[in-house]
Amino acid sequence: MIIKTIEFFGMFTDMTKTNWKRALICVGAGLLTLPAFAAVETVTYGNFEVSFYGNGDVFSSNHWGNHSSSQDWTQEVKDCVGRALNYWSDVIVTDSTEKVKVAFVWQELVSGALGGASPLYYWNPYSGVCYSNGEAALREHAYSSAYYNLSNKETTSLVRISTNANFYYGESETGITYVQYDLQSVLVHEIGHIMGFDSFCDGDPTWGNLTMSNGDTFTAVTTLDTLLVTENANGELVSVFEAKNSVDYPGWVNYEQTVEFSAGKEYFLKTGETDSGELQLSTLKVYNPTKYSAGSSMSHVEATGTGEEPQMSYAIANGKIRRELTSDELTLLRAMGWTVAVPEPSAFGLLAGTFALALAVGSRRRKRGKEKF
Repeated sequence: MIIKTIEFFGMFTDMTKTNWKRALICVGAGLLTLPAFAAVETVTYGNFEVSFYGNGDVFSSNHWGNHSSSQDWTQEVKDCVGRALNYWSDVIVTDSTEKVKVAFVWQELVSGALGGASPLYYWNPYSGVCYSNGEAALREHAYSSAYYNLSNKETTSLVRISTNANFYYGESETGITYVQYDLQSVLVHEIGHIMGFDSFCDGDPTWGNLTMSNGDTFTAVTTLDTLLVTENANGELVSVFEAKNSVDYPGWVNYEQTVEFSAGKEYFLKTGETDSGELQLSTLKVYNPTKYSAGSSMSHVEATGTGEEPQMSYAIANGKIRRELTSDELTLLRAMGWTVAVPEPSAFGLLAGTFALALAVGSRRRKRGKEKF
């Protein structure tokens, strides 16, 4: 069974987890308490069907186990969730009638954690790719019978939000204080993992395998994994994976790893190839520190130059708002197979981009106060 969790951590936090755990979190200070609102409630926001688990409610699944929520939801917080999900619904163009199902719970997470996302996965043997449930639900064939559910037939992803974080829930870009963390930014990032920004690389030894009933194994790769590019022993830029047709299962595709994983190595992302076979690279690369960190390594991106800090970066600062994907990330989504619309730019979006760039430059000098996604 493949179990993956993505969480959001503070930059000063060095977190390690077991294999197939993915981290993506943000940290705040102080205990957050909210007035009671309601028990489990299901709401639809664009392409998403959300279940809010209140204080004492338990999200239970065969795949994730039991997760008890320790806090209720105010309308203000639910509106914040809705804005993040509606943003993703505006970005992704789909004819699918299916919804991406997500359960939201409040929990006391590890020190430095703001929240976490646990996507489900479906393997398509004809493409050889493991689609997140966001991808599986919204692609052309939706939950096609050709997809193999890898999560005990579960269909709902899990998002956890920390009760120990000092969040800003508002819509205005001027309302946040320097001691707060913007929940909407965190949620746009978390949902990004459910929409495909993730990797099956576990660092030990490399990528996981799917084992079929007859004992044959297939390399487990995500859509993002298939775009990985790095230098080979000769210093040439080459794709990390090569698609191979299966001998035992005609028409099925397996991925052969042609370049071994190494912590600290630069992994770029391709957006396509020219007619001559030359790789076209994104301006983004995969986050891969010298020490493998489950939940951060290979599941986030960073800029290769001085461009705007990506939404799917592994870190965010307190007092910072980053609610929109950069143009480079939208291009990368297209390379991942999405049909993407570009939302109309707003004064807020331009302001946030300028602020993000200034803060990204400053963060090279100051680590304190910056938190991991």
